[in-house]
Amino acid sequence: MARYDIDLVKAAAEGRWKEILSSIGNIDTNLLDGSHHACPKQCHPDAGGKDRFRALDDFDQVGGVLCNQCFSTKNRSGFDALMWLTGEDFATVLAKVAKFAGVKPLKGRKKASPTDHLEFLPWNRTLVGLWCLTKKPITIEAVQRLGWKVAKYRKQYTVIAIPIWGPALDAEEPVGWVMYRADGGTLPKYLKKDDPPEWVKVKMTAGSQQGLIADLAKWKNLDVKQWGKVEGPSDLGAIESVFNDVERGWFTTANGSLEKPLDWIVERLNGCKAVVIHDCDKPGQAGATWVEQSDRKRAGWCPVIAEVAEEVRNIVLPFTIEPTHGNDLRDYFKGGATQQDLVELIDKSPIWERSPEIITRPHVVMNLDLGAKCDEVIGHLGRLGWESPWIAPEKRESLKIYQRVDSLVHVITNEDTEVLKGGIEIEAGAVRIRSLPIGQLPLRITDACQLMKETKEDLVQVRPERWLVDGIASRGDWGKYIRRLSGVINAPTIRPDGTILQDDGYDEKTGLLYVPGNRKFPPIPDNPTITDARNAAAQLLDVVKDFPFVDDADRSAWLALVISLIGRPAINGCVPLFAVTASCPGSGKSLLVDAAIGIAYGRGSARMSFSGNDQEQRKAITAVAIEAIPSVLLDNVDCVLKSASLDAALTATIWSDRILSSSKTTGEIPLRTVWMATGNNLRFGSDLARRVMPIRLATKLANPEERTDIEHKNLLGWVGENRPALANAALTILRAYFVAGLPVQAGGDWGSYDSWSALIRGAIVWAGLADPIRTRETAKADDQSVALIRQLIAGLREVCGSELKTAKEICDCLTCSKPEEYPVMREVLAEIGTDDPKKLPRKLGYEFRKFKDRPVKVDGNDCQIIGAENRNSITQWGVLVAGDAGDACDSFNQSSREDFKADNPYPNEGLFKGPCGNKQKQSPASPASPAVQGQCPKCGAMMEPSPEEVNGWRNWDCVCGHVEPTKESTSRTKQYAL
Repeated sequence: MARYDIDLVKAAAEGRWKEILSSIGNIDTNLLDGSHHACPKQCHPDAGGKDRFRALDDFDQVGGVLCNQCFSTKNRSGFDALMWLTGEDFATVLAKVAKFAGVKPLKGRKKASPTDHLEFLPWNRTLVGLWCLTKKPITIEAVQRLGWKVAKYRKQYTVIAIPIWGPALDAEEPVGWVMYRADGGTLPKYLKKDDPPEWVKVKMTAGSQQGLIADLAKWKNLDVKQWGKVEGPSDLGAIESVFNDVERGWFTTANGSLEKPLDWIVERLNGCKAVVIHDCDKPGQAGATWVEQSDRKRAGWCPVIAEVAEEVRNIVLPFTIEPTHGNDLRDYFKGGATQQDLVELIDKSPIWERSPEIITRPHVVMNLDLGAKCDEVIGHLGRLGWESPWIAPEKRESLKIYQRVDSLVHVITNEDTEVLKGGIEIEAGAVRIRSLPIGQLPLRITDACQLMKETKEDLVQVRPERWLVDGIASRGDWGKYIRRLSGVINAPTIRPDGTILQDDGYDEKTGLLYVPGNRKFPPIPDNPTITDARNAAAQLLDVVKDFPFVDDADRSAWLALVISLIGRPAINGCVPLFAVTASCPGSGKSLLVDAAIGIAYGRGSARMSFSGNDQEQRKAITAVAIEAIPSVLLDNVDCVLKSASLDAALTATIWSDRILSSSKTTGEIPLRTVWMATGNNLRFGSDLARRVMPIRLATKLANPEERTDIEHKNLLGWVGENRPALANAALTILRAYFVAGLPVQAGGDWGSYDSWSALIRGAIVWAGLADPIRTRETAKADDQSVALIRQLIAGLREVCGSELKTAKEICDCLTCSKPEEYPVMREVLAEIGTDDPKKLPRKLGYEFRKFKDRPVKVDGNDCQIIGAENRNSITQWGVLVAGDAGDACDSFNQSSREDFKADNPYPNEGLFKGPCGNKQKQSPASPASPAVQGQCPKCGAMMEPSPEEVNGWRNWDCVCGHVEPTKESTSRTKQYAL
């Protein structure tokens, strides 16, 4: 493959990256306008997410792009973007860009010289002065003394060229150049303007980063008493302009503040005194003092120079240390400081000493004992961020690894709103759990320890091999080495034993990570009384004083929601779904939930829409379980709230499902999410009604959102300001209940939610408030499945009377009758019907089968839908009554049902009689559909099988002369005869 000058290709591509990525990477140019878009590689199920991808700020110059999901800001060049988009290697991408930009390949094997694209110009004092004007306090004389030049770069840009020298200080030309050019074009057009141009630094050639920028006259002088390291060329120019002390020599390097110090430069300082002056920001100070003795590539300048120099001082300029872009030497001198001021600052600065607690990264010498070495590395991974002083303090938390179920995970903070699989929307700023990407594991390994290989001469460092990475990632259980993480909380909570978790960080007892953020929570009293609990409840209920609750039980239900959100770790079992339902829009349903969530989390809850698609619901629940999301709100539900998956999630503490696009399963994942829903006049289907804790709002106003008599007008803002006190109030109620000994409160039995009822409901009732369980009657009344069963029973009574009929016969009966007949069954079919009439019998049979044998009260009697197969194995349906209103359904057990089906093909006892009679025309294929094979469809007498069988067919004869041919085996026929 042809070779190309990388710098020449970069220069030719500058300003053309949009058309290059469009042509070579096949990406829509509209995605490169700097705004947020979906990922072009569709790394997210929802077509790449809504705001994952964008072009970086310097895109026009370097072509960098970003996808928050699958392509990070570490890859800032257009070449990286093309490799990501096309999957091709760097050499192929470089060749394509060169061909597009019209750059010819290099001839022969001669390496390009750093000066190949520089044309040096005569000294231009005006031009240099213009550059110095923007780089105050650098002087023209300092630029000339340092040997910096004026040049034309690639025959297009006029630049200030700063030479970078390698180990051979007597070489005729430097190893590279750092160039400053005017941003946006050539200099001449800027000379016509009053304002000076903005200058952009351009680094030339990869080798240029491995050198020195200094006054060579002093650098070669071994009699210099003190050497000074500054952070960049501008700082060097400034100090050469102000600091004229011949006894001190100053230098900088072309690499950044956190890159590796060069050994040949360090050795030059052997036995000398040295100072290090870096920018007043965290990266600058890290570059000056960060210690990692075991790996010179990542050590700061002070510890490295201290190994050879007589002494080294870290000079911190009198500015505030900023996160980034802090003040530097130029700002120090621009503020009026003089040479004498800097000398005094140097003399007053203490000699830098390595802190005694600093230790080296541990070594792991690799050999063929693979299992033992894997365990050793896992042990170091488990200590990463906890016992790793070689890691900068501000980075330790982000490097910690945990285990959850059978996966390695880490904790991240959402920078933007994110939508997970299943439509779960996570708010920006949320701290959540994420599986550790396999690509991050080698980086974590090298952060935790050094992998060494023994050679004949020495130990050499090696990178993690594939077997080691895969072996650790697929372990499934990391035992005592790596901490188990059950969830992330951002407010104090209560443990199952009643103790309060209020110290931030990881809690060994519960496996919870407490991340309080910037809020300070006052301590919870150790022994609160029932009076304290009542005062705390009044403080919480003051939050919702403006809401139109139906009665006090609904206020208690809202309080139960708040306490459940905060005290979820103390509940051993499941938590019901809290459903806020209102009589009309604008009553404040979502606001009521947001207030509770604001107290618990200080931010919004994860939200999702309820579609009614059970498959989508299952995907969402799986995503919730994997991410350990503490709560989910189904907002503005406008249909019957029913879902088999949601039913299961509300009565399960362990969840398992198949991973999307894979045959693998998630394994058993803890599921401790609190589910909430809002909607107007919510209705509940299937088994969901018994899993719901309603919170009812009812207003007499047509437009409740226009109310003016509201005390907390900005409720969420008020909650945010008072959140520490409100969260503590919720915990005070629970803590007081524990201190009192958890006295049992009568009337709290609730199957599947015994633990929740005993703790949350018990604490509320004990504190003297209304019992929240009273609101459950609303959910039972709105159980749409009960209403549908009653309609089905009434329809069966209406059409079948005392008979059993198949679903098709019932539909045919309605088809051949007058429109005004069978109004109940017609209404049922209209409610459950489909667009295709041919599918209607199957749909009706499905509804019968779903509710078969489920007893409900009809006119004071316990009734149920029953079914029995006819001779063609088609189920016929009817209604069974257990007895009078006082009879229990238990007396009508399974055996009596079978006797009923076997002995009463046309039962009159226990069945409702209806007006249908025998109006329906009987089909020859299904003459009378008897409940027992062998009964004559004409006279009802029992038929006898013929003793002879011909080709598998046997006749059944009746005394009335009717013959019924049946293709049955002899054994089967005998069975029917019985």
